[in-house]
Amino acid sequence: MDIVRIWETYSKRIGHVVLLKRDIKDIYNKRISELKSISQNKQRKELIKKFPMSAHNMSFIDPTSGERFFYNHESMYLDDKLLLINNQKNREYQFLLMEAYEIFEDTLEELYAYTMINDRNIWPNEIKNISNEEIIQKDFKYFCRKANQRKGGAIKIGMQLIDYLECNIKWEGLSLKQRIIFVEKLRHIIVHKRGYLSDKNEFILKVAKDSGTFNNGKICEKLKEYINCFVSSEENGITVILDECILTPPPLMPIRIEYNRFELLIDNLMVCIYLIIKKLTERSINNIV
Repeated sequence: MDIVRIWETYSKRIGHVVLLKRDIKDIYNKRISELKSISQNKQRKELIKKFPMSAHNMSFIDPTSGERFFYNHESMYLDDKLLLINNQKNREYQFLLMEAYEIFEDTLEELYAYTMINDRNIWPNEIKNISNEEIIQKDFKYFCRKANQRKGGAIKIGMQLIDYLECNIKWEGLSLKQRIIFVEKLRHIIVHKRGYLSDKNEFILKVAKDSGTFNNGKICEKLKEYINCFVSSEENGITVILDECILTPPPLMPIRIEYNRFELLIDNLMVCIYLIIKKLTERSINNIV
């Protein structure tokens, strides 16, 4: 596996995730638009306020008696439907972020394997003592397996490569490490807690500590502001929010301006792999790797 193919495979797989996200956005926004147009109909406006748009019974058959057991009933008003659709759209985005992060992890392991093949300085302890003759006989899959077994997982590999290649750049007040650790923590919350945070401050502290930016008991204010753009307080708790934030357009400009949360997080994953590959390519040109 050469480094060009690693990049082409990664960018194509992430590109497909982004396309899925855009399709999901179109589907849900169309449904939201349809519901909102109903409320604008003067004849239906008063009826919508007084009566539900739909009613739903939920039941199952009790196998011991053969009787139907009703366990829930919901009357859905317009606002209820809009909230349900918005929440499900956000949940779909969360699933896609999980998928994008798994692709990111796979690629980090491939890049670590590539680096191990070419530079003994980064080899893990378990293969440092293998002779050159043995290494020559190993294929790329062997090194990928070693990368997959790396203690600490792919995120540890990512942090090691960022340090080793000196690519922890900062833009808009946040470093690459902060951004990647943040996405990793979001993914953990989505997978293990259905996207809900029990304590926002504890979450911010964890991101700061794991990215090495918790200095003398202080957390970077820019990091706090950034994280707050992706978490939202709800009645049932604080949740990861990835759907689009509609911004107020400039005066006299009839355009829609969005803060695209999901694709901003994808940008962080893309920049990380891009910079690692760029640095590895530069080292290869200089005969270091």
